[in-house]
Amino acid sequence: MFSTDDYRTAEEFLMLYCPKPDSVITGALPPDWEERTDKRDMDIVIPCYNVEQYAEQCLDSIVPHPFRENVGIFLVDDGSTDRTGEILESYRRFPHVTVIHQENRGLSEARNAGIRLSNSRFLFFIDSDDYVVPEHVEEMLVFAMKNEADSVRGVTYNVFEGEEIKPPAEEETGVFEEIPPLDATAYAWGTVLNAGLFKELCYPGGYLFEDVLMHLVMSPLCKKSYLYHRSSYAYRMNPEGITAKSQFQPKAVHSFWILYPMLDTIEKMQIPLESGLYNKILAHIAQTHIRIAKLEDNVKVAVFIATCGRMKEINHTRTTDDQYRALLQKAMLAEDYSLYDQACRLVFEALRVGR
Repeated sequence: MFSTDDYRTAEEFLMLYCPKPDSVITGALPPDWEERTDKRDMDIVIPCYNVEQYAEQCLDSIVPHPFRENVGIFLVDDGSTDRTGEILESYRRFPHVTVIHQENRGLSEARNAGIRLSNSRFLFFIDSDDYVVPEHVEEMLVFAMKNEADSVRGVTYNVFEGEEIKPPAEEETGVFEEIPPLDATAYAWGTVLNAGLFKELCYPGGYLFEDVLMHLVMSPLCKKSYLYHRSSYAYRMNPEGITAKSQFQPKAVHSFWILYPMLDTIEKMQIPLESGLYNKILAHIAQTHIRIAKLEDNVKVAVFIATCGRMKEINHTRTTDDQYRALLQKAMLAEDYSLYDQACRLVFEALRVGR
């Protein structure tokens, strides 16, 4: 069906099945951001799309909070068709809130819209169906400012059908633990980030799985990263969310396409492709295989062949000390789909159980 000697054939097929979004990763901050002397301590960006049932819980968890630090909040209505825009407008009564309305352009461009208007030392993102523990967010900000951190993330806990599933009380130590840069953050939300990281970066417009930017590009750029051992961010397990719905749709292939701008950005920014980052790339490839598992066989094979071709361009000198990722690397070099399928499942299962 596809020639293993010419992976471009597989790419052309995938472009017809699910076109690669046409977006460029460039700096999102205002051009004069670095020279400004009147920066706020932090800006919080909350992208919103058709979340009328969740928006007030999210906003009430952070907007009225009397931060001791100088904080602004950007509420971005990404072309909602329900009451979301109206709900956001009601929060204009708070002087530190800015409401932005734009045509529907997706989660990445909603975040970028807030970043482009920001004027702060740090940024913090909240997804609009989630909510936060505001005092812990403030503690993370104060720590980041005092320690000139690039990344401070708290502990995330899940909310399922209204029930909060928090970690045991004995784990709530309140300790700030310095962590390796590549462990800094895997998601846009829930992390106090040095705004300067966005001088050359923005979220890739038009893509699903846009958080890949965080762990493939942004984490390696962080010099000082910390984990705060407090439950600070409530993540809603939403079966109607974008990621859950995408598993049955052609757009699941975005998980494959997004690797292209990530690799291009890694090269452009001269980020060393060391073993830790290479392991993350292999993990993303495995996750992609799982994400597209419900699509047609010819699509899965095309993604496999195109991935093999793309990775052969970069991995001829790379190694991994992880046995499952090494198996995945072997499968791609040998263009062995059966072994690739097995290796991806092993890598994904290891990620799921935290190994």
